[in-house]
Amino acid sequence: MKRQTSRLVAMSAALRQRFALYSGHDLTAMPFTLTGGRGVFSAAANLVPRLTVALHQALATGNQQSAQSLQERLSPLFQAVEREPSPAAIKYGLSLLRGISDDVRLPLTPIVAETTAAIRMALAPVLCKPAPARRQFL
Repeated sequence: MKRQTSRLVAMSAALRQRFALYSGHDLTAMPFTLTGGRGVFSAAANLVPRLTVALHQALATGNQQSAQSLQERLSPLFQAVEREPSPAAIKYGLSLLRGISDDVRLPLTPIVAETTAAIRMALAPVLCKPAPARRQFL
């Protein structure tokens, strides 16, 4: 078993030199990246792009403390959007943030009430931010 594990590690290192490995799972993207992955195809980035970019920039620059803080802040959203198939959950989040319709067409189905509540709670800090002050010209 030890020999197979060491072969797998060596193969993984060789593959990373030839291929860029990406995660498709927001919740595990941080540990994936810390162990050699290049990044993530993020569903949550459609809802909070700046925070998601900040997380991955912190990882890319080796700022693990900042990355961990952002990961903890984003985890409720990551968990909420993964409760159900991504397109419907993301569309609901966009309806809260951008005012678009959350209607989906077949074969997709609307998300259940528990998921809408989880997404709403996870996005609450973003939704409750005061609007930036407008500059007034005299």
